[in-house]
Amino acid sequence: MEKECKTCHKKFKTYPSQQRKFCSRPCFRISRRKPPVIKICLYCKKIYTQSKTNQDQKFCSIECSNHSRDKRTVGYCLICKKTFKIDNTQKKMGWGKYCGRTCRNLGDSFVKKGVRLVKYIRKQCWVCSKEFEVPPCKSKYNYCSSNCCKKRWSEAFKECVECHSNKFKHKSYGYCIKCFYKSVYSKIKEGKRRAACRDLDITAKFLRDLWNRTDVCPLCGLQMEDNTSWPWGRHLDHIIPLHPKDKTIPKGTHTKDNMQYIHSVCNVNKGCLTLQKFSPKKITEIQGRYLHLYHRRGTTP
Repeated sequence: MEKECKTCHKKFKTYPSQQRKFCSRPCFRISRRKPPVIKICLYCKKIYTQSKTNQDQKFCSIECSNHSRDKRTVGYCLICKKTFKIDNTQKKMGWGKYCGRTCRNLGDSFVKKGVRLVKYIRKQCWVCSKEFEVPPCKSKYNYCSSNCCKKRWSEAFKECVECHSNKFKHKSYGYCIKCFYKSVYSKIKEGKRRAACRDLDITAKFLRDLWNRTDVCPLCGLQMEDNTSWPWGRHLDHIIPLHPKDKTIPKGTHTKDNMQYIHSVCNVNKGCLTLQKFSPKKITEIQGRYLHLYHRRGTTP
């Protein structure tokens, strides 16, 4: 039985049981192909053919697609009068007046001579309060010269209170960075020490009884006031310090036997010393310095 191919229109022989429409496999593949679609490029406006498989294609080539993503605007050089591309962010900052480095150098030389190509901004110096002009690209400048800038920064470098070195001064404290962190760590250490010292035996009732029992300071022998204010108020003190300066002496404990109330002045001057090393000379010095504040109510010692 003879039949005609639908693609090449050639005659070929087949059996009646076979339902063949094409003479060969290549003709069958050609029939399965879809016709191309004619489109217009969105960037260059050229007509191009597109296969049905790539239906999302909008540009005729990769170059056109790259150019469409470019968000730069066209600038106009003030020296050579040529056009060039520049970003919108750079344009907002005041750049984009020149096409390249050579034109920029020429523009700077013209400005030095007195020929202004760009509108300058007038500003006031933060140090000497002198008025000066700045181009838009240098609008963040706040000093008229490098000397004023150095003078401003030299004020920030001052002497530390503790180590007396010319390092950078901390904003809120008069310490350098090392001394500042040392003070912070010492406070944390002190807090941990006090948390470890807490004992269940020392209750509020015991402290109240001890307050009522002690009327005279055991160090200086003067009468204490019924408050905790400086200098003759009551302060809670350890008889043997928890961390004594003399390392040969064993550490004191936070117990009832090791507790007493003394003057706030005596407690500060005593510090980590024991009662044996706290000399009577210091007691007389304290009394001479703060005796005019003794008993504000008007009584005399």
